[in-house]
Amino acid sequence: MGSAEAVIPCRGWQRASAALSAAVLLSAGCGGATPSAPTPPPVVTNTPPVIASVVTSEPRVDAGDTVQVTATITDPETPVDQLAYAWSATPVNGAFAGTGRQVAWTAPTGAPTPGLATIGLSVSESYLSQGLPQKNVVSSSVQIHYNDSPAELLGLARQFYTDFWTFSVSPAQCVRNFSDSDACAATKAEELSDITGNRENFHILGGTYPAPQATLNGTKTFATVDGPCAFEDTVNATGAHEVVSGTCHLSAVYENWQWYLCQSTFDHPLDRTQSFRYRAP
Repeated sequence: MGSAEAVIPCRGWQRASAALSAAVLLSAGCGGATPSAPTPPPVVTNTPPVIASVVTSEPRVDAGDTVQVTATITDPETPVDQLAYAWSATPVNGAFAGTGRQVAWTAPTGAPTPGLATIGLSVSESYLSQGLPQKNVVSSSVQIHYNDSPAELLGLARQFYTDFWTFSVSPAQCVRNFSDSDACAATKAEELSDITGNRENFHILGGTYPAPQATLNGTKTFATVDGPCAFEDTVNATGAHEVVSGTCHLSAVYENWQWYLCQSTFDHPLDRTQSFRYRAP
């Protein structure tokens, strides 16, 4: 048997141009299989969370008071406690305590009163699809009746007395913020009669009402507003100028999500039996 030429494996590989890239050299090597490309990350389909409801523990809140706000959430892929919750309120945010499905909301002072506050909830869910971060975001809200009762009551009281000492304001306009409920209808009618008589007997020139104070009952459904007051006028029958001062008292009731005046009385230091409208002499 003649001498055999030594077999050099992969002779063609040895003659490959040095300019070939390492990846080409490897793919030509020794007849081996070409490595497969890496499997790409999967596409993930993730159903967004569902906000079934957002409810408040009370239908009404007063400035500075706190209510509980609870959301009912479902999600088929992510435990609801692993979702991210963001709470907000408009038109004035107030203060939230807690970060999950139930929070405590303390109503702000200084928001428009009476009014509706909207408490909003945004729920987000983060996940990966094809190796990239993705997010589902859903939102819902609930409305709650809002009152800043002291501010509302003092505003009604100041408006009433300003109307009274502005002679051009009609008696009917003066009592426009009084309740027409059964509990207040008679006292409203009496007040209208008193102002009508006052307009006939006196030409009111002005007045002062510097420091009224509002006091509310425990359920914030009834209130009183009391404060010193003085009224300047001219007596129509005599032309005499006078100033009458004393203590002005108002009562108010909470109806249909807002405050209304109910009764007005006036304590004169010389005659505590007067109604608010001092009479012609």
